[in-house]
Amino acid sequence: MDDMTVGDRLDRFRARFPGCFVVAFADLSTGMVLADSSGAKTVQERLDALCHSATDSLNGNIAQQLPGAVLATNSMPQHAVALSGGEMACFLRSPTAENEALCILCDPQMPLSAVISEGAELLADIGREA
Repeated sequence: MDDMTVGDRLDRFRARFPGCFVVAFADLSTGMVLADSSGAKTVQERLDALCHSATDSLNGNIAQQLPGAVLATNSMPQHAVALSGGEMACFLRSPTAENEALCILCDPQMPLSAVISEGAELLADIGREA
């Protein structure tokens, strides 16, 4: 494997999507951001709030309100998207570790399918490194 850290991988992902403001790797079970990449200094409170939103969207109240037909299986959602204040938040659950996720803040004009697809690949790469 290469010598890239999780932070390096997040930087590379963010550079791939110029409209991406923040990308964070989070542990949903603890509600902690483990690594992040941002174009401008992002305060810890904002990262914490982003992680809380991811946890709620993928594991918490929001996820539990989804009708069963929305989900591919009887499990929790693999991704969620929210629009607010001119930003799009995209939360992706790892395909290999259900408590690991990416939290992405970006311009709402970003190509959502590409963000989700490449984000899932990034999470799989991180999972293989662990």
